[in-house]
Amino acid sequence: MFNMFHGTLQPLAGAARALSQLADDGLLPRVLSFRTKTDVPWVATFLTAGIAIWFLWLGDPVWLIAAANFTYLIGICLPSIAVWLLRRDAPDMERPYRAPRGTINQRSRVSLSSTTILCTASLYRKWVSNLARWLE
Repeated sequence: MFNMFHGTLQPLAGAARALSQLADDGLLPRVLSFRTKTDVPWVATFLTAGIAIWFLWLGDPVWLIAAANFTYLIGICLPSIAVWLLRRDAPDMERPYRAPRGTINQRSRVSLSSTTILCTASLYRKWVSNLARWLE
């Protein structure tokens, strides 16, 4: 029961604040950053609550869950790619922290990369097949 209430309240907490901050930074429409006197992003809160209710009316189809997991994987992979590109383009740039050489050996890197690629490809294949079934 606690999990049900937690899942119901989540759209009102994290996602609304993230949308509001993106609007403050100029990456989303300014209307999402409107706040009350107590600093609650009310437009973003109502938007995320409305979308959550709409998804509940859809009945949480499998393609929606797969798409959420796929976007999570993209969100995990993109910062790593950004770090790799930064180290390639500006290797001598001063950084606040440098990991000691040899922290992660070559075998571990290849193993982790291969596992990530295989899991992403597997999830993408399932997502596409579920989406095709849903569109029929």
